[in-house]
Amino acid sequence: MVLRSVSRNDLIHTVHDRQLRFLGHMLRNTHSPHASTYALYQPTHGTTRRGRPRLNYVDYIEKVTGTKVNELLEVSQDREAWRELVVMCVDLEPPD
Repeated sequence: MVLRSVSRNDLIHTVHDRQLRFLGHMLRNTHSPHASTYALYQPTHGTTRRGRPRLNYVDYIEKVTGTKVNELLEVSQDREAWRELVVMCVDLEPPD
């Protein structure tokens, strides 16, 4: 209530905004060809542990944005489209 009256965002919105902006920067990075590879790294080795699978970074980003990784790679190359995606994702999230 107070945050809305002073037009401040919730902390979770700020965190998601910064995470997505940084991810877009890493995916557009042309100086290091491995930056986008490591930004969206999914381990395929090792054993599966018992219980609920842990949420990995790629699944987390897909959950926050609502789009698949292949689409994110394409959108990230256009700065304006990426900014629109970030604003849309941060604005659509209801505060907890």
